[in-house]
Amino acid sequence: MGTKYIGLLDLSGIQNHLFREPKLQAIAGASKSIEEMGKADGLFVRKAREAGAEPIVHAGGNAVLSADSEDKLKNAFRAISRELLDSGDGLSIVGTIHPYQEGQLAESYRQAGRSLERRKFTQARNTDFIFAGMKKPEPTNKKNEKNDYSKTSPGECVEPTETKYLIADGYWELKGRDKPVKEKTDLMAVVSVDGLGMGQRLIKWINGSTNSTDDQFKKEFAAWSGYLKDRWDNAWHACLDELKEDVFPIDGDIRRYEHPNQAGRYIQLKKTKDGGHFYPVRKIYQGGDDLSFLCDARIALSFTAALIRHLEESGTPSADVPELFHNITVSAGIVFVDEHFPFSRAVALSEEVRQKAKKRSAKTKTTEWLDISPSCIDWWLNRQGALEREEVRYSLRPYLMSGDEGWEQFEEKVLPAFWEVFGKSRNKLKDLLGAAEQNKHAVERMLTMRPIDKINELKNAMPDRFRKDTLFSDDGSFSPIVDAGEIFDIHFPYPSKETQ
Repeated sequence: MGTKYIGLLDLSGIQNHLFREPKLQAIAGASKSIEEMGKADGLFVRKAREAGAEPIVHAGGNAVLSADSEDKLKNAFRAISRELLDSGDGLSIVGTIHPYQEGQLAESYRQAGRSLERRKFTQARNTDFIFAGMKKPEPTNKKNEKNDYSKTSPGECVEPTETKYLIADGYWELKGRDKPVKEKTDLMAVVSVDGLGMGQRLIKWINGSTNSTDDQFKKEFAAWSGYLKDRWDNAWHACLDELKEDVFPIDGDIRRYEHPNQAGRYIQLKKTKDGGHFYPVRKIYQGGDDLSFLCDARIALSFTAALIRHLEESGTPSADVPELFHNITVSAGIVFVDEHFPFSRAVALSEEVRQKAKKRSAKTKTTEWLDISPSCIDWWLNRQGALEREEVRYSLRPYLMSGDEGWEQFEEKVLPAFWEVFGKSRNKLKDLLGAAEQNKHAVERMLTMRPIDKINELKNAMPDRFRKDTLFSDDGSFSPIVDAGEIFDIHFPYPSKETQ
């Protein structure tokens, strides 16, 4: 049998492409253009078939092709590169081609992957250039920026085109006041979510596929990669539906949500020109098993937790999807910044925060043979626009999603008790938070000298291994009240399922 060839390509310059212009609508358009390249009728598939190559996988800014000659793959790569260059968007590809004999596709894919990783290090960082006497090409997504992405019918919701539409209106309806008191904020959240252990699973799958036929390898590869893409897409849209139906249900011509623990405090979605509403969230980029998005700071933690739950619980794989890829867990990093903070830098900071969550998760694997680690979430309240994160003493972060000291327990027990205490003993609680930043002994002294109303509710809500007299762990190293004090005036928890 003759020699066949596998070709791998990966988009280069994605970050520069996404954030070359700081406007949210331009970023959304750039992200959409990348997603379209991997569709069934997108750039990768079109150019591959025109060159006589077979597309195996095409999504998330990368593609895997096969052909019966090296020239066909080279021609496909050249055609894709030419179109990217002509677009003027600053994107290019890194590619590699590797030969294989019948029955050796899995091993050749592994070797090609190694070659591709090496080539990424030698790829030029920027493809923007200007010939002498010639104008630099205009990005093709320029023409799309004039489109009105906010068009929607009355009662429907759409992802916002500007950050001023992303941040919902906040206000208090207080007794004795005829008009509500506005809650001014320009705080948004930039969120980075990434799948856990996918690289290890991919290696295990390849190692276990060395005895498979080439057709079986291609079939499984296309099946699990498509399944993961659909699962991420479905989880995102399930979260949007949840926002529209459960968190901000329509009431006349408004969509608002009252804080479940602070009576009279509301957030209300901004309206579009044609009677619809803007979601308080906007996807920036999704590729493979990673996702970045913007969100109103007040629901960012709940929305991210909901996304994690949908990713973990949804999905019915076909028989062709290997068991290795049935389970999805993720790490999530959230950075809170004002709406004028540079997008690209905020995304980079959220990825740094996510790395903390990833390390925490790696310490708690639940199934060794599948390398499955529990989902984990971390955040950084960056009000001052700092470029480096300072460690917060006695913080419990990052939080695993479940467990006695997990995010669910923190949000459903500690925070409600915290709000209850704050409503009765506001000033004393603020002093308690100041003491908690010192050590457990300072907290113990304050609770002895200045008793606080409703403090027993907070003590009873603490995780089991925490001492009730100091609200710290037995060794005095951690306390969830430090984290609660940081976000209690920002966070709007989702409505409980019992009240829906």
